[in-house]
Amino acid sequence: DTLTRGDTWSGEFLNRRKDGREYVESAIIAPLRGPDGRITHFVGVKEDVTEKKRLTAELDRHRHHLEQLVEERTADLRETASRLSDTQFAMDSAGIGIQWVDAKTGRFLFVNRHAAGMLGYTPEEMNQLPVQDVDTNLTNEKFRQSAEQFKRQNHGQLETQERTKDGHTIPVEVIVYFLPETNESTARFIA
Repeated sequence: DTLTRGDTWSGEFLNRRKDGREYVESAIIAPLRGPDGRITHFVGVKEDVTEKKRLTAELDRHRHHLEQLVEERTADLRETASRLSDTQFAMDSAGIGIQWVDAKTGRFLFVNRHAAGMLGYTPEEMNQLPVQDVDTNLTNEKFRQSAEQFKRQNHGQLETQERTKDGHTIPVEVIVYFLPETNESTARFIA
C-alpha cells in the first residue's frame, strides 16, 4: 500500500541467500515517477544487517548482565554501609574507650567518642596525637618495646595513667589486641 500510494518504504525483512541461509535485510524502497507523475520504477537500497543485529543483541545481553552486576554490587555496598554504620554506632555508644593505634608510629588512627571524651578531647583532636602524648608511662622506647611484646603475644593487658587535655591524670586499664598489616591497612593495635 505504501509504495502504490507513492510513499517511500523502509524496514527490515528476512531474506534467503542462494545457498538457503537466512539473513536480515534492511531496505529503503522509493518510487520513481515519470513526467506524467505516474510511478514508473522503484529504486531500492538494501543492506545485509544480520551481523549488526547479532552484535546489537550481544551488546544488549552484555549491558543487561552488567546492569545486573551493578545492581547486585550496589545492594552489597548498601548492606555493608548499613553494617558499618551500625558498627560505628555501637563503637561510639559502647561506654568504653576504643582506640586503634598505628603499630609502627604509635599514632592514633581511630578513637571513639567515649575514649576521647574521657580525656577531654574530641576524636579528631586525639587522631592528631601519638599514644605517647596521653599515656604518662609511655616513652617512644617503651612504646617500641611494648609493641614488640604485643605483636609476639597478639594481645596484652596493662594498667597505666593517661593524661587528660587539661593535664590531670586518670588510672586506666588497657586491653590490647594486635591486628597484623593487610593489603588494605597498616598493622595496628586495637585497645
